[in-house]
Amino acid sequence: MNIYRFQPDSNFLKQGFFMEDENKNKIMEAIHVKQSIFTASEFKFVNNRTGKEETHKVGKTGTWESSGLFPLLSIKSSFKFDDKDIWKLIHEKGIKIESKIAISNIGMEYDIIKEGKVIGSATTAHLGIIPTPYVYDVLAEDDYLEDVFLIVFAIARTDQVLYS
Repeated sequence: MNIYRFQPDSNFLKQGFFMEDENKNKIMEAIHVKQSIFTASEFKFVNNRTGKEETHKVGKTGTWESSGLFPLLSIKSSFKFDDKDIWKLIHEKGIKIESKIAISNIGMEYDIIKEGKVIGSATTAHLGIIPTPYVYDVLAEDDYLEDVFLIVFAIARTDQVLYS
């Protein structure tokens, strides 16, 4: 697996995300190209290794449920990705996410699993000892780079904590 850093683009008005390798090369990008107040926004997903570019409609994030003993940890948020619930889309791809509170530092760890094999993971990144919002240290298999990027994009956009 290769090591990456996932983080938001610094464009304040149209926030996108990118993932860079250890040499600070942008490997994957979700470029926010068209903002919409009432409908889904457009993002261009770019794989800079292969040159593949796809435009997707990404809806507003909504929180649908919060329950359990620790309501903050049981928030269920989602958004539409090309008119389909992002978590349903990910599950239809046969991908499962296992999450846990990181023991070694403050934050979360996510294992991304397909067909019983870990294809990637993401861990909350830190500036010193403080967790950094929307920034994740990512490990990913090259064959699943686009899937892992989409999942970390979904985690960042929803502030999702625990998955089932």
